[in-house]
Amino acid sequence: MENINYSFTDENTKEAIGISIDSVNDMHIIINDSDCSDAFFSDICSYLSDQGLNFDITRNSINIDEDDCTVITLDQQYNSGYGSLIYAPFNNTRLGDSDSLALAMKAAMEQSNIVVDDIISGRVGFRKDEDGNVSTIVPTEVEEKIESDKSTSFVTISLGSQNPSVEMVAQSILNALMRQNYYLENYDSHTDLLYRANAGEKVSIVADYFGASLQDLADFNNLKNTDTLGDQTIINPDVQNIEAFNSTTVFEKGEEKGRSL
Repeated sequence: MENINYSFTDENTKEAIGISIDSVNDMHIIINDSDCSDAFFSDICSYLSDQGLNFDITRNSINIDEDDCTVITLDQQYNSGYGSLIYAPFNNTRLGDSDSLALAMKAAMEQSNIVVDDIISGRVGFRKDEDGNVSTIVPTEVEEKIESDKSTSFVTISLGSQNPSVEMVAQSILNALMRQNYYLENYDSHTDLLYRANAGEKVSIVADYFGASLQDLADFNNLKNTDTLGDQTIINPDVQNIEAFNSTTVFEKGEEKGRSL
């Protein structure tokens, strides 16, 4: 198959940086079907394959508990709103680079003009903890299938009633993988970028967790209450300085030029 390359333009230097599809394929990609229509899922996989992406296919999170892989799940059931939701890890201490994958996916989908309502750590559900307290947020089925000691990155895209096209979704997946590859090659991949906050948790505690000022954290996350948080996902303000997560940084298929990764 033809070696297809992609590039993006660094907004600061205006330099085109090439990304080889081979480097993306080294990420051991798994595309997981969770309650999508058969035709929709099949067409997305065919599109990605035609673009040179190598990946395994699974359904209902079977055989995803593998180390050092990247799992992208497509879902059409979790979300009934207009826009799409991106589900990130529920567990703040998980191994892998799922935080960056979720942020890369958001930027990629926005570049494809897919409305993204939010990044959510976990999904709506009801479960008692060991103290008998009921939580209204629980891990996604994907996260529950992957052992916490696995260095596996995963994200779930839950498509809403906006109903984006096969091409838009497939391009977003490929775009996100390029962004993730660039991030892992150029940044500290072990830095926490997302934090699942519990209701009543102090904003100052989460700011300290990220090493950010309280004001920067509040401003970046549009927090009206700078004292306590609800059950919500908080983003590290450092994300604004990483071009891979900026939807205005355009990734595109084309001739490899400039320096390569």
